[in-house]
Amino acid sequence: MEPWPTLASVSAIKTDHEKPQPKEEAPLLPGLTLEAFMGVKLFAWLGGLALFLGIVFFIRYSFEHNLITPQMRIAIGAITGLGLIAGGLRTPRPKYAVTAQTLCATGIVTLYSVTFGSYSFYHFIGNLPAFAIMAAITTAAFLLAVRMNAQVVAVLGLLGGFLTPVVLSTGQDNPVGLFSYLAALDLGLVAVALRQRWHYLVTLAAGMTGLTQLAWLGGFFAASKVATGTTIFLGFEALFLLPFWLCHRQETKEGWTAAGSAISAVAALIFAGHLLTFPTLGERPWICLSILLAADAGLAVWPLRNSTRMGGSFLGGAAAFFIISAWNLRYLNAPLLNWGLGYILVFAAFHTVLPLVVRKLRPTSRTPGWVQIFPLLALALLLWPAFHIGESFALWFVVLLIDLAVIALALLTASLLGLVGALVFTLIAAGLWLLQTPVENPQLGGLLTVIAGFAALFCGASVFLQGRLRAQMQAESADSLEADALNHLPAISAALPFVLLISTMLRLNPSNPSPIFAVGLLLVGVILGLTRWSRTVALPPVALVCAILLEYSWHAQTTLRLGWMPLGWSLGFSAVIFGFPFFFQSRKAAQATPWATAALAPVLNYPLIHSVVQNTWPHFWHAAGGLVPAALAIPPLAACDYLRRRIPAENPARLAILAWFGGVALLFITLIFPVQFGQEMLTLSWALEGAALLWLFHRVPHPGLRVVGFGLLCVAFARLALNPAVLAYHERSAIPVWNWYLYTYGVGAACFFAAARFTAAPRDRLSAISLPAVFYTCGTILLFLLLNIEIADYFSNGPTITFDFEGNLARDMTYSIAWSLFGLALLLVGMHRQVAGVRYAGIGLLAVTLAKLFLHDLASLDQLYRIGALIAVAIVLIGASYLYQRFFAAEEKAPPKAS
Repeated sequence: MEPWPTLASVSAIKTDHEKPQPKEEAPLLPGLTLEAFMGVKLFAWLGGLALFLGIVFFIRYSFEHNLITPQMRIAIGAITGLGLIAGGLRTPRPKYAVTAQTLCATGIVTLYSVTFGSYSFYHFIGNLPAFAIMAAITTAAFLLAVRMNAQVVAVLGLLGGFLTPVVLSTGQDNPVGLFSYLAALDLGLVAVALRQRWHYLVTLAAGMTGLTQLAWLGGFFAASKVATGTTIFLGFEALFLLPFWLCHRQETKEGWTAAGSAISAVAALIFAGHLLTFPTLGERPWICLSILLAADAGLAVWPLRNSTRMGGSFLGGAAAFFIISAWNLRYLNAPLLNWGLGYILVFAAFHTVLPLVVRKLRPTSRTPGWVQIFPLLALALLLWPAFHIGESFALWFVVLLIDLAVIALALLTASLLGLVGALVFTLIAAGLWLLQTPVENPQLGGLLTVIAGFAALFCGASVFLQGRLRAQMQAESADSLEADALNHLPAISAALPFVLLISTMLRLNPSNPSPIFAVGLLLVGVILGLTRWSRTVALPPVALVCAILLEYSWHAQTTLRLGWMPLGWSLGFSAVIFGFPFFFQSRKAAQATPWATAALAPVLNYPLIHSVVQNTWPHFWHAAGGLVPAALAIPPLAACDYLRRRIPAENPARLAILAWFGGVALLFITLIFPVQFGQEMLTLSWALEGAALLWLFHRVPHPGLRVVGFGLLCVAFARLALNPAVLAYHERSAIPVWNWYLYTYGVGAACFFAAARFTAAPRDRLSAISLPAVFYTCGTILLFLLLNIEIADYFSNGPTITFDFEGNLARDMTYSIAWSLFGLALLLVGMHRQVAGVRYAGIGLLAVTLAKLFLHDLASLDQLYRIGALIAVAIVLIGASYLYQRFFAAEEKAPPKAS
């Protein structure tokens, strides 16, 4: 017989990886088959279980029919259990090892049953003796399992141990006795599992214990037993955390101990959630939420033992979030606000600090990005109090602390998605506050302070993180989503607060928007200031667009756009954005975006300035409104001159910068005419602006100037040539020819001819389009239209001109003669410039004139007018023939061009 191990040797259980491996038991049967397994092992196990159940039911039967005195019942049970153990020990091994293990396991379970019956039914022994006896039986089970190296002994002992209180249940609540027994049983199983590395025993024990706990929770728990329940659930959670902590993290079977810890923790979390069904406990968050966070801690501390085990933290945090959410929705009110905020802050702080501690203890470990979800969940929990309570210093102080935690985790994990989520949740919370702000006499001080403060915080943090994490992400080849977040985070942080400011403006429609505009201007300044340290070139345009939308959101819904106040804010926003690059942008930086934004600021604000001045000072506007665009043209003109001298010639963005300021200056100069004179002057301003941009392109060859100039001239041509409404802008004047038609179409045609000169070779191509040809053609068409308009004006009666080719013989003759002369002029120009297309146009117009003469005029004109038309057209045609003869003769005499 093998020597018995001593208690000292068992108590000195080692879990370190250096301990010697237990001696493996020799195989019972060589080449184990199904028949051998059933005949040897399975039958033995089932027989042991049947024997145990038979003994238990026999004892129960004797109890119910009083066949044996209580003392004799206990004695017989104890003798039977000891006899089974002795029989197992006396059975020869390893030949009959399975039988020996089965007898021993059955004996251990019998002794458990006898002890439990003595304590619960007959009260022969008290708590301490019963605990001592069960501890002794458990110790014996451990010794037998270790001595015999038999997992079946441990498994059958586990089953029998957990079935004992079920089979012998009295239906009475005795949590102290029941769970003390289970604690002793679990401790024994944990010790055997760690000693023999049968780690699945831990998972089985935790599962059986959890089922027992939940059965007790559903059958016996009441609000008055909260202390007992807390001790039971948190105690067993700590008990099953112990094997996970003691098990070396390199062992392949560590998952079994982790599963056991998770099962017990889930049971504790269920208990914490169950407490909320009792109003007396739900109204005391210091009880139910403290228990919840303690249960959460049992899972959250897993990474401290093994940094790869982050799943426990996620599971515990998710469960805690849902339970706190349930408490929020059902019990949170103003008196309990501080308690709720405190527990939400503790929840966020615990799950934020823990990754920092793990990173400190194990610098080589990598913190997963999803740990940022817990501060975000805490912010989500704050949305409900923000909606119901809103204006609370404590609430927003907690939001600030959680946002700082998000920033710290973003820096730790090199992941910025959590920061975006925190910004969104924070602004949603502020938006919920806005929803409960009264429209009449709103108090906006607190809300605007929150918006401005958190916007500045997130803008600064995004720029700081962008600088700190860019090199790290590039070295680690971060995924595209993270890289995009890094590049666009400053712009997102800048734009989202303006969404809330615009929502505030639209909802409250204040008569005095100065407080909201002041916050907007402050945010614009912060955004522009951070541009110096950020690599996000979109920050200045974002600031401009957000400011413009904020201004328009007020102007669009108010009729009080009068006075110096709205004018001052429009000029203020324009001045801040316009002046920013001159103070914060290096002249050597190859970036045109900040300068382009500055140039566009007064342009986008001009409609607002126009509206305010026109409505506030109508007499001034009608008399000298052109002074407004004239005054706005001065800053870009001065900026263009200043930058032309200060920006180095080798700067690749120099031309673009000068083009932006020059183009804006020309825009305001050309706006003087339509503002001062109106109607057709708008079309002329576009034509003049287009020609001016092409002139500027001749001096500053930036392609954008050519494209914009071409587009403006095309629009001007369409309004003059294709828009009949332009002829009704004014009534006909009493003086023929020298009228507004002459300067409108004459100036327009002159702009096109000037544009053709400004786009001469080698800058004459826009993609496949020859710009001079297009501009000369458009100018010629406008002159032809002017010729016809002046003829129609001369012969028209009434306030407007009419085009009619019937009923007036002199007018019809004039059209024919004028068209022929115009065609002759085209021939002369085409011959002089040696441009075949112009000559063809002249020939075509002469052909149309002849067709009109023979098909229309001969049949409708009176004798004298008919003769005049024929003679005039004939002279023109003979002259054209003569000119063509000289043209071709000159071509024949000209020496051939060298090839």
